[in-house]
Amino acid sequence: MVNPTDRVERIDRAIPVERIITVDQGARNRRKLQFLKYAAVAIFFSLLTFSITLAAFSGSRSVSLSLVQPDGSATVPAAVNLITSGQTALSETELISAVKSTGISVFWIGASAGAKYAFNNLAEDQNFIRYLPGGQGVEDTTEKYRIIGTYADPNAYATMQKAAESNTGVSTVNPDGSIVFYAKTTPLHVYLAFKNLPYQIEIFDPTPGVALKLATTPGILKEIS
Repeated sequence: MVNPTDRVERIDRAIPVERIITVDQGARNRRKLQFLKYAAVAIFFSLLTFSITLAAFSGSRSVSLSLVQPDGSATVPAAVNLITSGQTALSETELISAVKSTGISVFWIGASAGAKYAFNNLAEDQNFIRYLPGGQGVEDTTEKYRIIGTYADPNAYATMQKAAESNTGVSTVNPDGSIVFYAKTTPLHVYLAFKNLPYQIEIFDPTPGVALKLATTPGILKEIS
């Protein structure tokens, strides 16, 4: 009959305690690195969502982005371009002209019947087109208008691939190879990246499911340059 004490001693001799600790520590380190990777992806897309939301709320009424809205008496400095700071309702022709005047590439989903558009050129790598049904709402700061955001990023596709590998959101690949991603916590904000384009594109729509439908509709995104 085998003495239980002898069995424990033999097991200890076969697998040194130091090795067990090392293996456990290695596993913990791998889990930690994986967690940090997913957390970084989640933070990245949270910041993008924050950017587009902030642009929607403050771009049409204030020169500088601020979570606190100015009162009705606030004035706009003369140096501010009202056309490219999201403070003017533009026709389709005016919008295209305004985008071309900046010399950058901006994406949208094309014209919408009866709509006008606000173009917010925050920076060379952050641009937003807000859809204004009936041409109304340029001064409305509520989050109820469709917005297309264009973010210049030379590693856009690789970043989106990492996001798709994480468990922080939902992703799919379109027939043309573009990657679609949205965070589980912000499903109204959907992101796309194309393999050969240095841009991340964000579609926001206040109606649940619409942004995702637009993002997965072949050929709907158009480039203004």
